[in-house]
Amino acid sequence: MWGEPAECAQRLAELAAEAPGATGFRLKLPLPVRTKTLAEYLADVDALAEVIAVYRRVAQPELVG
Repeated sequence: MWGEPAECAQRLAELAAEAPGATGFRLKLPLPVRTKTLAEYLADVDALAEVIAVYRRVAQPELVG
């Protein structure tokens, strides 16, 4: 999955709606071997954190104050 954090979060919410018995997601990033630098990997980690934060707001609006 790729796109802006809000786009990715929306897609995750759609996937969750399609699988009501699912209890979560497993998110993986490839280790920075050969093709990526550590800085690029860390940027990916930061982007993933944004996706998770947006997903929490999108998927659980009743919990947001």
